[in-house]
Amino acid sequence: MNDDELNQLAMAMLTNAGHAKKILADLLAHIEECAHASNNIEKELTEASDWLRKAHLKQNQVMQHADKLQYSLLLTHAQDTLMNTETIYFLVKRLLPLILNSKK
Repeated sequence: MNDDELNQLAMAMLTNAGHAKKILADLLAHIEECAHASNNIEKELTEASDWLRKAHLKQNQVMQHADKLQYSLLLTHAQDTLMNTETIYFLVKRLLPLILNSKK
């Protein structure tokens, strides 16, 4: 894998994780509206999960060549973004039922 291919995969990871992060941030920002439309919440969580899965697929492509790669700040940033977004997803998924139940 050359540097250009690595950068393309890292950018795809960033883009996919970024999409998931935006969906989760929007979901939290509009929790009052969404509290009455739980179908919409599940749809948004599923969409965020799909973007995270796409980011992981790109990361897996990179990891297949890990032993031959040089350090890449862009890849480090992409992996950091992916891990942080996964943490947000985990917290939203776990805390959302508590939040919604408290609004009833």
